[in-house]
Amino acid sequence: MIDDTTLFAGLDTIPWGRMRHAYGRAGEVPALIRGLADPDPAAREEALDAMYGAVHHQGDVYRCTVEAIPFLLRICGSGRAGAGQVVELVASIGGGDHDGRLKGPAAQARDLVTAQFPFWCALAADDEPAVRAAAVKALRACRSRGSDAASFLRARYAEEADPAVRAAIVAAVADLGRARHAAGVAGWVADLLASEPDTRVRLTLFAELNTLPAAAGRLTLDAALDLLDAGYAEHGEPPTPAGFHTATLIGAVRERQEAADRLRSRAALDTLVRAVVNSFGDRVAERTALVTHLLAADDWERRLDAMYPTLHLAQGWRGSYQDVAALAGRQLASPHDELRRRAVRVLDGLGSLAAPAADALAETLANGVREASWNDDDQQTAWTVRWAHGLPTLGPVPARLAQLGDVRVLPVLAWALEQEEMPRNTGYLLAGLGERAAELVPVIRRRVAGLSDGDERMVSLAFALKSLGPRGAEALPELLAKAPERWTLAAIGSFGPAAAAALPLLRRVAAAGDPRLAPAAAVASYQVGGDAAEAAALLTPLLTGEAGAVRDAAGALAEIGTAAPAALSALRRVLRRRDTPAGWLHVDVARALWAVTGDAGAVQPVLTRQWQAHPLTRPTIVGVWAEMGPAAADCLPLLREELAEVRRLSARQGIHQGDPCSPDEKFLADVRAAARGVAQSGPGADPSPGES
Repeated sequence: MIDDTTLFAGLDTIPWGRMRHAYGRAGEVPALIRGLADPDPAAREEALDAMYGAVHHQGDVYRCTVEAIPFLLRICGSGRAGAGQVVELVASIGGGDHDGRLKGPAAQARDLVTAQFPFWCALAADDEPAVRAAAVKALRACRSRGSDAASFLRARYAEEADPAVRAAIVAAVADLGRARHAAGVAGWVADLLASEPDTRVRLTLFAELNTLPAAAGRLTLDAALDLLDAGYAEHGEPPTPAGFHTATLIGAVRERQEAADRLRSRAALDTLVRAVVNSFGDRVAERTALVTHLLAADDWERRLDAMYPTLHLAQGWRGSYQDVAALAGRQLASPHDELRRRAVRVLDGLGSLAAPAADALAETLANGVREASWNDDDQQTAWTVRWAHGLPTLGPVPARLAQLGDVRVLPVLAWALEQEEMPRNTGYLLAGLGERAAELVPVIRRRVAGLSDGDERMVSLAFALKSLGPRGAEALPELLAKAPERWTLAAIGSFGPAAAAALPLLRRVAAAGDPRLAPAAAVASYQVGGDAAEAAALLTPLLTGEAGAVRDAAGALAEIGTAAPAALSALRRVLRRRDTPAGWLHVDVARALWAVTGDAGAVQPVLTRQWQAHPLTRPTIVGVWAEMGPAAADCLPLLREELAEVRRLSARQGIHQGDPCSPDEKFLADVRAAARGVAQSGPGADPSPGES
C-alpha cells in the first residue's frame, strides 16, 4: 500500500487558493483529497460529498477539478479502502456518461482520464469488485479510444466472475457501441442474452439490447415480463448497512436506501426495472402495459419498483394514464412506508393526470400529520414541510389536491392561513380552488395586512385573490395599502369595476412609465375603468425600450385589444429587430398585432417561423391560431404534426423539472381545439383522427 508521503507528494505546492469551485475559493481541496484516502469510512464519505458538491458540482469541471486528477489517480491505485468510489469520481470527472464533445476544463479532464487507459484496464482486473466496476465506468470515459475500450471489455466479460461487474461491462460496451454506431454490438449482446446464466445480468442485457438501433422493435413485452418474473423469483439478503452516519447528502441518500433495502429481498431489481421499462423508448403502449402489470401485482416489491419508471414515462411521453394513476393512488394505503412515499411522488409528478387518485389523496390528507421536517420519514404525506432554511411549504398531498381543484383540501388551507409561519405556497394552492375558496377572504385580508411589502408570500396571496371571483374585491383596501407590484396590480385589475377606487393609483403607476409596473397597471386600469384607448396610450413609450419591456408592453396591448397608430408602427418595427434567443419577443409582438388589428396575414409568417424555430413558444402561438380559426388554415399541417408527437413538448426540449404533465396536457387540448377551428375552412374540411 502506498504511504501518505508518496500519495500526497506535491499536493501542497499547488496554489489551490487561487482557484475556484462552485462555492468559492478551492483552498480546502487538499484536505478533501486527503479525506478520500482516510481509513475512517465516515471521513471518506464527507470528503466524497464535498468533492461532488463543490469541486465536481452537478458534473461541472473547474481548473481545481483538473488539478486534483493526478492525486485522485494515486488513490485509485493505492489499494486503500474506498478506492472504488474514487475511481467512480474520476470516471465522472472524465465525462463517462457524456458522449458528446467537451470543452475547456472538461475536455482537459477527459484527456487526462483517457491517457490512463492502460491503468483502467489493469484496475478492471483488481481484486475488489467495486474497483473493477468503477474501472469499467472509467473506460467508458475514454471516448477517443472507444474501439479499444469496447474490445477490451468484451474480452474481459468472459473472465469476470461478479455479476454486477458483468452488468457494468454490458452497459459500457453498449454505450460505446451506440456512440460509434459500431456494427456487431447488438449481435454480441443478443448472444449473451441467450447464454448468460445470471438473471439480473440478463435483465441488463435485455435493456441495453432494446435500446440499440440494430435491435429496434425486436424485443417484446412478453419477453420483458418473463425476465422480470424470473428476477422476482430469486430472493436474497439485503445489502449490509455501512454502519456509520455523516451529516452529508450522500450519507442521507445512503442511509435512506439502506433503510428501504433492509425490508426487501430483491433490492437490486429497483434499477433494473427502470432500465427495462425505459428501454422501450417511444413504444408507449408497451411501456404503459408493463408498468400497469407491475402496479397491479400482489407482490409489493414489484409495485414499488414500478413507481419511478411510471413517473418517468408519464412526464416524458404522451399517453393514457388513468389506470396508472388509479393504481398509484391505491399504494397510498400500503403498510410499506417507502411504497407510500413513492406513490406520493408519482401522483405529485403526474399533475392534472392524478385526478383518478383524488379519493386516495384525500384519505391520505385526512390521516396525515400536520407538520414534518424535510428529513422526516413522513414528510411526503404531512400537511406542511419545514425546511432547513426558509419558510415551510404545504406538502405534495395538499398541493396536488388543491391543483386538482378538490375542495376537500379547503380545511387544510384554512389552517395554513392561520399559522404564524404561513407556508409560502398557500396562496398558489388557494388559487387552484378559485371561487370555492371565497369563504377564506377575511383571513386572507388579515394576512395580507400583516405582511411586509417584500414578503414572498404577498405574491401568492395576490395570486389567490385574483382567482376568488367577486369576493376577492373585498381585499382592495389591503392591496392599496401595499407598494404597487405586478402581482397586486394584476389582482386589482381582476376585480373589474368593483375596484374603481384604485383607478387614480393605476393611472398614476401606468403613466410613470416604469417598465416593470406600467404594463400591469395599464391592463388593470382598462379592466377597472373600461377605457381601452387611454390604457393603451400609456404603453406606447415602452415599445422602444429593451426586449423585456417591449414584451411586457406587447402582452398588455394584446389583453387590452387596441393601440394607437404610433404603437402599431413601433410593434411592426420590433419585428424587424433581432429577436431574443428564445424567440419570445417576436411571438409576443405578433400576438399583440393580431389582437389589435385582426390581420392574420401580417403575423402568420412570424408565428409559423417561431413555431418551427422555437418550440417552447408553441403554447402561446396555438392560442393565437385558435382565435384566427380558418384564417390560419396554413398552420394545420403543423398542428397535426404536433398531435402526432409521442413525446411531451418539454421532454423534446430537454427540460426535466416541475410538473411537465399539466402544461403539456393543456397544450394538447389547445392544439386539438385549434386544429378543429382551423380545419373548418370550408365544406368538406375534415380534421384528422384525434382532433375531434
